Amino acid sequence: MSETVFAKLPSFDEPVSSHRKQTGLKSFDAPEVALEPVPAEEDDAAAAAASELDEAAQARLAAIEETLTSLAGTMDELDARARTRTTETVLEISKKLFPELSDLFLAEEIARHLPRLLPESAPSVEIRAEPHLADQLEEIVHRSNRLSGRCTVISDETPGKNRAEVSWGAGGLSFDFGGLLQACLSQLRASQANRGELT
Repeated sequence: MSETVFAKLPSFDEPVSSHRKQTGLKSFDAPEVALEPVPAEEDDAAAAAASELDEAAQARLAAIEETLTSLAGTMDELDARARTRTTETVLEISKKLFPELSDLFLAEEIARHLPRLLPESAPSVEIRAEPHLADQLEEIVHRSNRLSGRCTVISDETPGKNRAEVSWGAGGLSFDFGGLLQACLSQLRASQANRGELT
C-alpha cells in the first residue's frame, strides 16, 4: 500500500498545529476571554443578601428545633398519661375480675394442686373454707379418687373469703386467692409509683 494514502493524516509525533497548517484547517482553540472585575458595591450587596438569607435560615432552623423539642415533651407527657390510664384500668379490671374468677375456678385450682402438695404420710386432711367455697370443694373432693378418702371439707367463715386452710397432723397450707390479688395489685402500684406514673 502506498505511503501517499496516509500522508495527509496527522501523525502522533508532530504537533496538531503543524498539521492544520499543512491541511489548511482552521484552529478551534477557544479565544481567551477577559473577565471583568465585579464592582465592590455589587460584591457587598451580594454578601449582605447572603448574610440575610443565612440569618433567616438560622431563625427558621431555631423555630423548627423549638417545635420539635416541644413535640418531644408533649409525646412524653402523652405516653406517661397513657401508661397511667392503662395501669388504672388494669387495677379496676383486676379488682372486679379476681373475685369472679375465684368464684368460678378457685375450688378447681385447689383440687388440682392439693394431691401433689399433700404428703403421702398424711392419712386424713381437713379443709376449711367459707360456705360457698366449701360447697364447691366438697363436690370436687367427692368426685376425686385421690382426695375423697382422705379429705374432709368443713364450712367455716374463719379463713375468710377466697381462702382455704388445709391441715393434717403436724402440717398445713393455705390457699389465699384474695391475698394473691392484693400482692399483684401492690406490685403493680409499686412498679408504677417507681416510674412516677401514679400519684
